[in-house]
Amino acid sequence: MSHDDAPQRTGLAPRGSFRTPPPRPDPRLAWVVIVAALVVASVAVAWVLGLGGSPPRGAVTSPSSSATPAPTASLRTTAPPPSPAPPSTPSPAPPSAASPAPGSSLPTPEPQSALTIDFPSDGEVVRTPVINVVGVAPPGATITRDIPLWFDDHTTARPDGIWMLSVPLAQGENELAFRIGDDRSTEIRLFVTYRAPG
Repeated sequence: MSHDDAPQRTGLAPRGSFRTPPPRPDPRLAWVVIVAALVVASVAVAWVLGLGGSPPRGAVTSPSSSATPAPTASLRTTAPPPSPAPPSTPSPAPPSAASPAPGSSLPTPEPQSALTIDFPSDGEVVRTPVINVVGVAPPGATITRDIPLWFDDHTTARPDGIWMLSVPLAQGENELAFRIGDDRSTEIRLFVTYRAPG
């Protein structure tokens, strides 16, 4: 065998002997990466906007976001002690209208009389179908005669307190009721009997 027939060994591989086609990427791996990126981005956006319940894992929270605020130190300023006020001399009180002058007496107001009926008396028997009921009340007071199932009758007391009201009577016993205005506590009731002269 001649040296020309032997393969030449040069230490280099023949061209194209070790070249392999590049591996094709797995499409499932690409989808996993995209979904993970979207999840991380949504969590980060929710945390930034304050919608997330808790910050993402590994996020650093600042001390200002803690629930309990740091106690603030309050400065206490001591006010100077108040200076003593000069003693004040009591000024004489002006004479009150209620206090009488020495040596004089206040006029006592006349007590206003309540409603009274002078005529007729309770249980009286009369011979006329119409009588004039006379009484005393506070001056200017409205005297009301209560008439069942009808409009009430009214009169006004004179400045001297005397009032009078004409009242028609039915044959037999009549119940009469009078009061001051609408004050039921001042009501007076009396019975008057009318007997026609025979």
